Amino acid sequence: MHSFLLAAALLAISTVAKPFNTRASATPRCIPGQSCFPTVNEINAFNASLDGQMFSQRPIEAYCYLGDPLFNLAKCSNYTTNFLNLQYLTENSQTYEVPTWETCGIGNSCQLTSGSLPVAGQCKQGNVPNYAVEAQTQDDVVKFMNFASKYNLRIAIKNTGHDYQGRSAGRNTVMLWLHKMKEMNFAKSYIPQGCDASSSSFDSVKLGAGAQWGDVYEFAHQFGYMVVGGDANSVGASGGWGLGGGHSFLTPNYGLGVDNMMEATVVLPTGDVKIANECQNTDLFWAIRGGGGPSFGVVTEMVFKAHKEVPMGVVNAFSNGLSFTQSNQQALIEALAEIAPALGNAGFGGSLELFGPVGLVIQGIVPNKTADEVKALFAPMFNKLLAINKQDFEAFVNLFQFSTQPTWYDYGKTAFSGNRGSGFGLVFASRIIPAATFNNPSQLADKMIEGLQQGALFFSILAVGGNNTGARAGNDPTKTSVTPAWDTAVWHVIYFSITTGNQPGSSIPAAAYKTAHDSAEILRQYLPDSGAYLNESDLFEDDPPTAFWGQANYQRLLTIKRQVDPQNLLNIWHGVGWVENGGTSFETSAPDGGPYSCYPTIS
Repeated sequence: MHSFLLAAALLAISTVAKPFNTRASATPRCIPGQSCFPTVNEINAFNASLDGQMFSQRPIEAYCYLGDPLFNLAKCSNYTTNFLNLQYLTENSQTYEVPTWETCGIGNSCQLTSGSLPVAGQCKQGNVPNYAVEAQTQDDVVKFMNFASKYNLRIAIKNTGHDYQGRSAGRNTVMLWLHKMKEMNFAKSYIPQGCDASSSSFDSVKLGAGAQWGDVYEFAHQFGYMVVGGDANSVGASGGWGLGGGHSFLTPNYGLGVDNMMEATVVLPTGDVKIANECQNTDLFWAIRGGGGPSFGVVTEMVFKAHKEVPMGVVNAFSNGLSFTQSNQQALIEALAEIAPALGNAGFGGSLELFGPVGLVIQGIVPNKTADEVKALFAPMFNKLLAINKQDFEAFVNLFQFSTQPTWYDYGKTAFSGNRGSGFGLVFASRIIPAATFNNPSQLADKMIEGLQQGALFFSILAVGGNNTGARAGNDPTKTSVTPAWDTAVWHVIYFSITTGNQPGSSIPAAAYKTAHDSAEILRQYLPDSGAYLNESDLFEDDPPTAFWGQANYQRLLTIKRQVDPQNLLNIWHGVGWVENGGTSFETSAPDGGPYSCYPTIS
C-alpha cells in the first residue's frame, strides 16, 4: 500500500547487515541514518510481512512549501481549512491536536504562521516520526514490537494524537499507529477470561485500540447502555485516557475510567500477548489501570463495564462579555467551592472554565435528576452571590440554563462534539483538590486566583467527586495504580497557557510552559500532599512519581515495568522508569541529542 513512499525514504539508509541487538536500555536507540538502523532490504521485508502497512511520513504542512517534494496546493488548502478540526487531525498519522509536538523548535519545524500561502523553502521533519506502521490487527502490533526490539529502535505509539505531553510523537522515531483498530462488541453478563463461572459478571463493551469515545457512546446507546468516558468525542477510548486514569463527567457516579476497565489485551515489548484482568496477569492489570500509556505494553483491546442508560439533568452557562473584577472572580470560586462537595455527592460531573475577567463556560450533568432538581443544587451559590453584589452577579446567575437529556449519548452528541482548542499550542499544568480543602473555601479561592495571576490564560475546574467517595464512586482504589489523591478528590484544576495564536503550526517557546508551571505551583505548594492527573499535568512537574502515583504505588509499578520491559523500549516523558533512566538526559549521547531534545527547558 505504502511501498512507493517507503522506498523513496529508504534510499539514504545504509545497507550493512547487522546482528540481533541486545544492548542495555541506557544505550541510545537506533535512529534513521545510523549504521545500526535496519537496512533497505530488512525494512522492505518487514513491510511485506505487514502487507505494506509501513510508510515514511513528513509533516503535513509540507504540502504548503514550494520547495518541498510534497508540495501540493490543493492538499495545502485542505490542511489550512481543517487544522482546527480535531477529527481531521486524528485521521492523519502525522498530525497532532497540539501542533507544538510536530515541531522541534523554530529552527527545525514545518510551522506555518501568518501571511499568504504557499510559502517558500522546504519543510523540516521536526518532531514528527519518520516512519509509521498502520496497525490493522493485533498480529501487526506483535510484529512491530518484535522488529523494534530486534533493532533497538526509538519508537512512538500513537492512537489519536490527543496527548498533551508529546508522548505519541518523537524525533527520529518509528511510530506504531493504532487509529484504524476500531472494533467494538457488546456483551451482557460478561465474565473476564480465566475467571470461573462463579465470578461476578457485568455488561460490557469490548473496544479496539483505535475506537473513539463518540463512536463508543453511539454504539453502546444502540443497546441502551452508556460507558464512562472522556468529554471529547475524538479521544481514543483504549489509549492514554484510560491507561492514565481517565476522568469523566460520569466519574462522581461511576468512578474513573480505570475503575470501569475490566480487562485488556496487551502486547508486551517482548512481543508476548497477555490477557490481563483480576484473574490472570493481575500485576500487569493493576499497572495498566493508571500506570500511564504506553509504559508496560501496547493495549490492543480493552473491556469496559457498561451501565444502563439513565436520563441526565443538564446545566449550561456561557459568557464572553461579562466583566468580572478580581474580587468577583474570587467570590464566584468561593461560592462554587462551598457547594462543591454537595454537588459531587449528588452526582454532578462537569466543568467551569474562567477566562480572566470576561469569559466563563460552565457545563455539566447529574444523572437521574430533573432540570429543577439540578437548579436547586446550585441555588445556594446563586443566593450567596446575589447577596454579595446583586448588581454584578444578577446577569451571571441569569446565564444558567437547566434542562434534561434522555441519555448520556444524547447529551454528548452536542456537548462533546467541539474542537476544544485543537490546532493551538495549549500548555497544561494541574492539581487534584482533595475534599478536606473545601473546609476553607475562601482560602482555596484565594490560591486559585493567585495561580491565575501568574500569567495563565485561563483555568478549568473539573468536578470529579464529593466528600463521601471522592472520584472513586465506591470502587476499590487498591485495584488501580493511580495516585491516592483521586480517592478524596472533589476538583481537578488545570491552568492553561498557549504557545501560539490561532494559526496552523507552532514553535515551542519555553515561556508558555514556565507560565503554566508557575500558575500550578501555587496549588502545588498549598497542597503538597495531593497529586496530579498524569494526562493533563505540568510538563515540568517537580516530582512525577509522587504526583502521579504516590511513592508506594510507584515502587510497585517500577518493579512491574522492569519485569515486562527490561530493555526500557517503551520510554516516555514522565512515564514509569523515566526518572530512573535519566529523565531529560536519557540518550543525550545520541547523534540528535536524544528523544527529548525537542522539548523546551525552563529555569
